[in-house]
Amino acid sequence: MKEIKLLLLELKNFKGAKKLKIEPKGKNIDIYGQNETKKTTIADAWSWLFFDKDTMDQSPQKFDIKPLDENNEPIHGLITAVKATIEVNGSQKTFEKKYYEKWEKKKGSIDEVFTGHTTDCYVSGVGVSKTEFEEEVKKIAPEKIFRLLTDPKYYNEQLHWKERRKILTDYVGGISSEEIFKAEDKLSSLAEVLEDTTIEKYKDSLKDKLNKLNDEIKKIPIRIDEVNNNLPDVSEISKDEVKSEIENLKQNKKLLEKELSATENGNEISNKEKKLAELEAELQQIKIKHRSDYDEKITELKNDGEEIKDNISTLKRKIRNKKLDFKENRNKMQEFKEQINELAAAFRKINAEEIEVEDKCPTCGQILPKDQLKAAKKKAKLDKAERLENIKKQGNSNKSRYMELKEKTKLLITAVNNLKEELSGLEKVKDDIYNELFELKKKAEAYQDNFQYQKKLKEKENIEETIQKIRDDNQDAVNKVNTKIAEIENKIEKLQSELSKIDQYNSGQERIEELKTEEEKLAEKYQELEKKKYLCEQFEKTRAELLEEKVNDKFKLAKFKLFEKNINGTIEPTCRTIYKGVPYNTNLNNGHKIIVGIDIINTLAEHYEFRAPIFVDNMESVTQKIDSESQLIKLTAKEDVEDLVILTDNEKDFEKLSKVFGKEKAEEICGMKEAS
Repeated sequence: MKEIKLLLLELKNFKGAKKLKIEPKGKNIDIYGQNETKKTTIADAWSWLFFDKDTMDQSPQKFDIKPLDENNEPIHGLITAVKATIEVNGSQKTFEKKYYEKWEKKKGSIDEVFTGHTTDCYVSGVGVSKTEFEEEVKKIAPEKIFRLLTDPKYYNEQLHWKERRKILTDYVGGISSEEIFKAEDKLSSLAEVLEDTTIEKYKDSLKDKLNKLNDEIKKIPIRIDEVNNNLPDVSEISKDEVKSEIENLKQNKKLLEKELSATENGNEISNKEKKLAELEAELQQIKIKHRSDYDEKITELKNDGEEIKDNISTLKRKIRNKKLDFKENRNKMQEFKEQINELAAAFRKINAEEIEVEDKCPTCGQILPKDQLKAAKKKAKLDKAERLENIKKQGNSNKSRYMELKEKTKLLITAVNNLKEELSGLEKVKDDIYNELFELKKKAEAYQDNFQYQKKLKEKENIEETIQKIRDDNQDAVNKVNTKIAEIENKIEKLQSELSKIDQYNSGQERIEELKTEEEKLAEKYQELEKKKYLCEQFEKTRAELLEEKVNDKFKLAKFKLFEKNINGTIEPTCRTIYKGVPYNTNLNNGHKIIVGIDIINTLAEHYEFRAPIFVDNMESVTQKIDSESQLIKLTAKEDVEDLVILTDNEKDFEKLSKVFGKEKAEEICGMKEAS
């Protein structure tokens, strides 16, 4: 357990306190004074020193940290300072802040101008940055925990309900599923589901499914109405009667169609149509025989033409390859010619070189003997001759290759010309073949010029004219029969439409039954999901009850409502502090708020294993004894106590006690007079 004790607190020019010093020395103290005697200032000084805020959670920009003059304006030029000496598990440490104005001279001006404020921080007398100061405070405890355990109203009045709730649930560690199943056995069916998810996620998934199902169920009556609205009226239609009438009409139609056939054709037309068919067959035979006389020769010419085309393609490919070889030889000849010229130039250059030999030793610089000079000259001549011989050999080789390529090139030109002559001859043969083929095809298609063919064709045309004349003469009778057939077909079509209405009506009724069945299935599924959702709600309700019970068992006085019940039976998380049935934020008086706040601090101090001085402002509203293991700094408003009076626990300073309680009570406390 980490424990902090306040040993000394000093204020200088802080709010309304010009200079104030309290020295609890780690003990509980009571500070008495009438209103505006700087009691709250003491609590604000502690809060500003460690947290840079007052007890109302306001920063220095929002509350007046500097003293004010009679016009309620800040007094300039003062240093506002707060210094606290504390004991942390037996070790002393001081924290100090100095807040003052910054004045600077602007360029070109002799007067100083106010430019803002700055804060100097000190830890145990050593100047540190603001960040380092805050880090030192954090080493004692995180800010929220520090404030939570030093201000009785911080938990209930400064923290959001979600944060208050989290503090409680973190403290008790929540409620496990096993605890809930033990309390309500009927909820154990959720155990398998909760292996892979949380109750909240599972409930949300059920809600989504229920919403979708509900949307589908709502659509069913609308879909049934749509089907009903599109149903035809079949109240006066008999399916059997309609079918019977359609069958009678079809029989009448068949009789009329026979009559129409006899009227249109008759025996004379039938005979003439037979003759037409015979003539068509004879014309086709003449056509086939005429073409067959040319088919063999046409096929032979086609084959010859294809063979010639293949030969032409082969020749063209040979010519193309010879031309490529010719081009390649020309390029190589050019290369050899260039090399021959380069070698000739090199030969002339070497041949023109003068033979010179160094007559001095390159090492010692002395003139070489005659025999050495002679040997050196001989070697230089041999070297020159050897180089010239090499060039000559290379030149002769290149010249030989050049002449060889030149001869091959001449042969290629001759070969290409011969191939071109051969190609020209084949092209002429091909043209002759295809011209002959064209003429043969024309003759093969000239079957219409055949005398027999023309005779048969004329006979056919005469018969067709005769048939048409007979039909024209019978047209009035044909039209009357066609009109009767059309009337019957129209009646059949109308009756078929009546039958379609019956089919449409029956299909609609079947669809309505399908939709009703679907609605029943959806409703059953909806009820199943509702039961599962209800189990989730019971799970949450049981968990809420167990959690509230678990939390409330930890506190002596404060009780907490962690859930609100909705009208529909569901619950919503909340966090409301209650004392003896009275909600903290509505009807609880100030004294009980303090008592409840200290009870919360006492319990949470054990949880966080951290105790710190508790600053209890408005102590005058508390009428019962406060118990706490933490150091208590109690600030009490007392009428007629013009200057602050600071009393430690069990202090028997008669003069101080007289100022607060009067002489008679002071005598009683000091044992100078027996209690009445």
